[in-house]
Amino acid sequence: MLQRLKRAEMTPRRVKALYYLVMRIPMRINGMIYRAFRHPTAPVRVHFGPGKKRYLEGWINLDANFITAKIDLWANLLDPLPFRDSSVELFYSFHVIEHLPDAYLPQHFKDMYRCLKPGGGVRVGGPDVGNACRKYLEGDLDWFSDFPDRRESIGGRFTNFVFCQGEHLTALSHSYLRELAQEAGFTDIRFCIPSRESDLIGPEVMAMEEESDLSCPHSIVMEARKPLHPTRTPSGSDERRPDPRPGGAHGPNPHTLSRPGAPRLAGTQGAGPRRVPYLGAPWPEA
Repeated sequence: MLQRLKRAEMTPRRVKALYYLVMRIPMRINGMIYRAFRHPTAPVRVHFGPGKKRYLEGWINLDANFITAKIDLWANLLDPLPFRDSSVELFYSFHVIEHLPDAYLPQHFKDMYRCLKPGGGVRVGGPDVGNACRKYLEGDLDWFSDFPDRRESIGGRFTNFVFCQGEHLTALSHSYLRELAQEAGFTDIRFCIPSRESDLIGPEVMAMEEESDLSCPHSIVMEARKPLHPTRTPSGSDERRPDPRPGGAHGPNPHTLSRPGAPRLAGTQGAGPRRVPYLGAPWPEA
């Protein structure tokens, strides 16, 4: 039943193409107006692609769909992000960037970097093509769903996972996401178990990250930060100053929920899962 409902909610690609053709310029103008006149003065948290059911209170929820999605800002991710330089505290993007053209992803990461304040972060997630390849080679049919097309073979379900009726325009892996982040200038790059681990968001946000296999997740999730003290080389590229403290500029990672052997704050040894502070919470000094 759930798969049938999801299939019914999918918008045909031709309808989407017509929508973006007609609305491309209005969306860009709306983004320019927001940046010039409506942009908050305090740093903001931005959520890409909330759709109908993933609206986050207290965040700026950005989507190109103003018809059925619940949004705060109508804009197209293929346009320059409608945020001023160093004005964003955190970007959250879960199962969004795989729908962007692959050739545009380097610019998208550079634009997020531009908008982030120093020390700000991104949490980006999408289908994990590496884990899909592993499960395909293992012959694990049950790991794959029969969405969006009904497929009984593991090859058909693998095709569903990777291409999703042509909706996915890129394939995300650990090495590729790391490459995109590093080329944009990000540091402190970490990969997290979806719905379980984060240095940036709280459990109420992670709760939206549905995952049925924590040992081999369907989703890959990466977190990274804009360095606190980037410097400029003569060529104009970012060069990060090394930080002598354990764990770098932000100290060790005390906020991981379930990673074995992860360091903990003093007094928490042996404690169970705990709330993960938001990005704005102070970091412990090493």
